[in-house]
Amino acid sequence: MRGSDSRGETPRGLIGLTAYYYDHVHLNPPVVGTESYGEPLNFHLDCSGEASPWPGCKLYAGLSTGDYYSVHWDGVLRAPVTGTYSFELANCDDGAQLYLDDNLLADAGWNWPAPNTQGPTATLTLTAGFHPFSVNFEQRPPYIASLEVWWSGPGFGPEIIPLLGLPDDQTWAPCECPFGCSTASQNWEGGPINTRTGNYYYTKSDFSLPVLGPRLHFEHSYNVQANGLYTAPLGFGWTHNYAMDIVSPGDPGG
Repeated sequence: MRGSDSRGETPRGLIGLTAYYYDHVHLNPPVVGTESYGEPLNFHLDCSGEASPWPGCKLYAGLSTGDYYSVHWDGVLRAPVTGTYSFELANCDDGAQLYLDDNLLADAGWNWPAPNTQGPTATLTLTAGFHPFSVNFEQRPPYIASLEVWWSGPGFGPEIIPLLGLPDDQTWAPCECPFGCSTASQNWEGGPINTRTGNYYYTKSDFSLPVLGPRLHFEHSYNVQANGLYTAPLGFGWTHNYAMDIVSPGDPGG
């Protein structure tokens, strides 16, 4: 399922969805695999009639068994306009949580047999633009593993949250901080090279750990136009997501 195209109505849906697979429930280590997830969060696996290790209920081939495992997905949700949106964790077997802007929004049996900390549905106001998004899923006993993540909003009815797509010759422009950010689409050529500015930009996520509160992750990036700005500790033009400073108005450059 694909989100609306940028050449028509404002695009909506999920961008850059990544899956992390755990061989235990509740996201307990070890992580046995990670991958770019190319489908909407809408699956129904049936391993009834199978014997252990219940391969028909595995969401990922690298999992040891089809029972008592968990999955964490994270990405970015694009809301097309400011307004009221509703979300639902539906057909969940066995447990799931949905986080938006690093806040728990919906809960469907994640802490079973304890009561849900939130209900499986939620309604809230979102501003137009991009919002951190994550979902946790837990498979306990076989013989079903299933989940559907729905939403509705201004101008569209209930739907499985689609993956946001662009024409094949385009990609979302990354933030080339400190030289400017863009949420518009633009063309790139091999590298990627921004054909509008000539800048070469590269970013790589080294690790990401789902924790209580904001996601703990480390990523490094290279910006050819920042060779004189970034010199250490990773080298000329290289920086990372924890390279931050607080500058007060009275400080030099403040």
